[in-house]
This record gives sequence, C-alpha cells and structure tokens, in this order.
Amino acid sequence: MIASAVVGSIDKAATIAYEQAGLIASTGFFQLRPRIMSTEYLLVLVRSRCVQMQFQHQTTGGILSAVPDSRLKHVQVPNLPEAIREKISEFVIHSHDAERESVRLVEQAKTRVEQLIEEAARG
Repeated sequence: MIASAVVGSIDKAATIAYEQAGLIASTGFFQLRPRIMSTEYLLVLVRSRCVQMQFQHQTTGGILSAVPDSRLKHVQVPNLPEAIREKISEFVIHSHDAERESVRLVEQAKTRVEQLIEEAARG
C-alpha cells in the first residue's frame, strides 16, 4: 500500500493490487508492507483522523512539509482484536469489489448506449 507523506494530501492512501505490482510511486509516498496486519486494515488506519494527526505532528520542512521516513516509526496505530481487524478488512475488500463491479457495469452500459445510438442512426 502507499500513503502520502506530504501534509496537503496526508489523507491520500491506497492499496496496490497484485496486477499493479512494479508501478512507480513518487517520493512523496510511503510504501508500506504490513507484516502483522492486513493491508486493508492498515489502509483504514492510515486514513483515520488519529493517524493523520500523528503524521501532521511528525512533519518537517517549510513550504512543502512532509513526514520523513525516519519519523514514521513514531506513529502509533491501535492494535484492535483480530476479529475486529478481520471484519474491517472484509468491509474494505467488499467495498473495492463493489467499486470494480460498478465501473464494469458503467462501461457495459456506455457500450450498450453507444450501440443503440449507432443502430438508431442507421435505421
């Protein structure tokens, strides 16, 4: 997963799908590889107000303040019970699946509308 290290976009974070492996990220992002929690749970944590406030507290710099890599270790995340972490992960996975399905359905609808317009124009 990636998470923005820059103050103006500290709320930006995303999981990286397997098929996206090998893509390049800006130096303005942390590349996080969780070992003891799921990527989806970590995504929710990074987007939480609690962690975002800690990121802002750890920033350095002037015009374009950011969280240096060395300060990331000072950010604390809640360690919820495993069952709750799993449920949160399930919700995130379901949300991502639903988003992909909605994109697929919109594309399918656009294609069908284009076909109908072409048929109407010919006939």
